[in-house]
Amino acid sequence: MGACDCEVVGADVLSKSWRKARKNHECCECGSSIDTGERYRLVKGMWDGKWDTFRQCETCVEIWDKHHGKYHECMSFGMMWDFLGSGI
Repeated sequence: MGACDCEVVGADVLSKSWRKARKNHECCECGSSIDTGERYRLVKGMWDGKWDTFRQCETCVEIWDKHHGKYHECMSFGMMWDFLGSGI
């Protein structure tokens, strides 16, 4: 685990898995289309009693895994590009 695991610490329940899209989805990070047949990471979790689901394309997963946990600030799902664009 990295220096900052806020999505784990803040989540009551968290699961991450790789899926193959059976229908088109949108990446929660970059907004690109995850087309039928493409792999993506599915993240499901419960924060403050509320369930949420995030889908990350393979490119964004690679960038997320490279940068998440390296900094004291935490990236939130769906906010990666805002966080990385802030000058880190």
